[in-house]
Amino acid sequence: MFSSSLRRLLNSVCVLLLLLACQSEQEKIAAFMENGEVYAQAGSLNEAVIEFRNALQLDPNLADAHYRLAKAYLELKRGNEAHWEFSETVRLDASNADARLKLSGLSLLLRNFDEALEQAEQALVLDPSETSGYLLKAQALERLERADEAEVFYLKAIDADPEEGSYLLVAAGYYARQNARAKAAPMLQKFTEIDPGFLSYSSLASFLAEDQERTAEATAAFEKAIETADASSRGAAVQSFANYLYRLGRSEDAAAFLEAELAQTESGSDGKLDLIYLLSRLYQSLGNITRAEELIEAATSAQPGAAEPYLILSAYRGRKGDLEGALEAAEAALALAPEEVRAKLRKAELLVDLGYREQDEQRIAAGQRIVETILQEQPSNPEGLFVKGKLKLALADTAGSIEALRAALDSRPNWAQAHLVLGSALVLSGDNIQARAEVARAVEFDPGILEARRMLAKLHAGLGEHEYAVEQGRVYLEAHPQDVRTRIVVAQSLVRMGLRKEAMTELEAVEDDSDAELLYAKARLHLALGDRAAAHALLIRATQSKPHHSEILGTLLVVEQNSNAIGESKILIEAAVAKQPENAELVRLQGILALAEGDLALAEQSLQRATELDPKNVMAYQQLAALYQKTDRLDETLETYERALEQRPNEARLYLFIAVLYELAGRVDEAIEKYERAIALAPDLGQAKNNLAYLLAEAGRELDRALDLAQEAKRLLPGSGNAADTLGWVLYKHGRASAAVGYLKEAVATIDPNSANLGVVRHHLAQAYEASGQKEEAIKTLERAVSDLERRLTLSPSDGSPLAAPAWSKSARQMLSRLKAAS
Repeated sequence: MFSSSLRRLLNSVCVLLLLLACQSEQEKIAAFMENGEVYAQAGSLNEAVIEFRNALQLDPNLADAHYRLAKAYLELKRGNEAHWEFSETVRLDASNADARLKLSGLSLLLRNFDEALEQAEQALVLDPSETSGYLLKAQALERLERADEAEVFYLKAIDADPEEGSYLLVAAGYYARQNARAKAAPMLQKFTEIDPGFLSYSSLASFLAEDQERTAEATAAFEKAIETADASSRGAAVQSFANYLYRLGRSEDAAAFLEAELAQTESGSDGKLDLIYLLSRLYQSLGNITRAEELIEAATSAQPGAAEPYLILSAYRGRKGDLEGALEAAEAALALAPEEVRAKLRKAELLVDLGYREQDEQRIAAGQRIVETILQEQPSNPEGLFVKGKLKLALADTAGSIEALRAALDSRPNWAQAHLVLGSALVLSGDNIQARAEVARAVEFDPGILEARRMLAKLHAGLGEHEYAVEQGRVYLEAHPQDVRTRIVVAQSLVRMGLRKEAMTELEAVEDDSDAELLYAKARLHLALGDRAAAHALLIRATQSKPHHSEILGTLLVVEQNSNAIGESKILIEAAVAKQPENAELVRLQGILALAEGDLALAEQSLQRATELDPKNVMAYQQLAALYQKTDRLDETLETYERALEQRPNEARLYLFIAVLYELAGRVDEAIEKYERAIALAPDLGQAKNNLAYLLAEAGRELDRALDLAQEAKRLLPGSGNAADTLGWVLYKHGRASAAVGYLKEAVATIDPNSANLGVVRHHLAQAYEASGQKEEAIKTLERAVSDLERRLTLSPSDGSPLAAPAWSKSARQMLSRLKAAS
């Protein structure tokens, strides 16, 4: 027998089931929609999602259900799902202006800029009073590299709602990116008048901090930001000001400021722990390891039952390179708080880092399982996305890594470590310019993150920004004085700046002079200083520890060629090839050695073999082409490679090689046709884009297309001096001499000092200097070019025949005479 209460419950359920059965489908939909709205209003968003999805199961084409579901997803920070639902909304209801605006904003975040622009424009057609549409349109245009068009709509947004501070902030950012700082400053000042709070003052402070002549104003703005910050933003305000003091070289003031802030912060608060970590990092960067460790230990002992201090300890140990110790601290945090998501993710991150370092697939897989479990429950968790980004990087999925890290930064834009890792991923993808921007952001948000300084020095050097490379490298070297690779980067940049003695002093600061890379760097510096004997001795020493290093052996061969005494390089190259006969670069060097000795048969055989071992070795193809040109066999060569194309009609590099041969033969139109074919088959073939851009510029035709090609080639070949030269030369031909100078300077700095191509690049730079009004620099550059050419002309090939003056030399000499006469 049932109890009376249970009987009543069963009766109620039966009545409810009967009522539901009697409801029409439309009534059920209405009930689901009403329940969903009630849940949404109450903040129970997951329950709201369920109700709206129930409605859509009954009617998949219900625009309002898609719209409300999209808004719930948006509040839950589930961006991809929200994007899809807003897309469905506007598909089913083209008149929903708000849905179009939100879809535009999400498309910006997801980097679908064309869609962002389209939706913003459609929203404005539907409702021109929606001022945010102007802002979204402006942002989309800017990201589509239509910055001039964007300005109008930034200003329209402000005109439509001049009291909306966020519009001023975004427009000021636009002007700052366009280097129109005089227009940005008044907007930020007005923002502080409209909304005098943490956001406005911190934004103004960050802007002023970039101007060394406005330190007093910047300091005042930082202080106002701290004064107006609430509990949730005070930590960011304090950190920003401390970082600013550090960048000004006032490290002791930064430490004193943070110590005072720490003393007045309540124990047990998250803010206190953040301050402890920040201050410990500062002391670590200053070399005061004792105080740094005191702070960390004090945090764990002050709150022995809390997980947070152990996470701080884990981060501190990780920064010191003690990954096992960092993992141990993360495990301790998990023992105290088994469900703490940050502790789980910290453990996952360390498993990935250790697994990558030790090539331990089991550890990587363990970290991956933790991340996947958390992201299934919290798809927009920024820490989870960050660890996912590192995981993808460890698995060589750079595109996936970049996507995850950008998603993490959408939620936490001031996250220094995420900017640093994103920079690393971008380097691996070949986008060094964007990588530099991300790593610079890491330094901006955390000046004490020394790994970012090291990477930034290398990036600046690779992009020809040598003063910045020296600046960042020296900051890093203060804490790591024996880091050989960074010393070399700084020294090489000093050489590019013409400071050769300072460069040698930099290299001599390394105590252990047995490192092969260091010896190689010193040798190249001695060559630049004209001391071949010292360079030769250093190169021989370098080969003792790295006998198969192709760059060292190649430089040794050049030194001995210039001294007309090929001896040790021959022995070493032949021994290296015998040891590593499948090494394409060594086999290529064997071909160059054979050329130097006049053995054309062996040279051809070796260079051909190098192209077979490494079909991507463009240098081998070019040198083989030069050999064929020297032996007047271009037609035979073209026939051979055209037959190869019959067998491999989609091999882009064969078209590239044939185009190079046509170019060498002076058959420009045919070369252009083959380059075009190579690019059509392989859009990422930077060498083809570079060569085609140069040919078009030389011919003075299709200069707009030549500029597009040269820019693409520079992106695809970021470290190539030839790509920098081409882009600079195209800009010069385009009538933009001032813009050309920077790229041509980079080319001069990047191309090997012993390369015969350096002269023509200097000639290009001199022409750009003259066109931009820098005649003294043009004269100096031409003098270097002519001086180096005269030195080369005193050398003779092994057959004793005189070297012919290159085609550019007559024009360069005439230009030099003309400029000197006019000065």
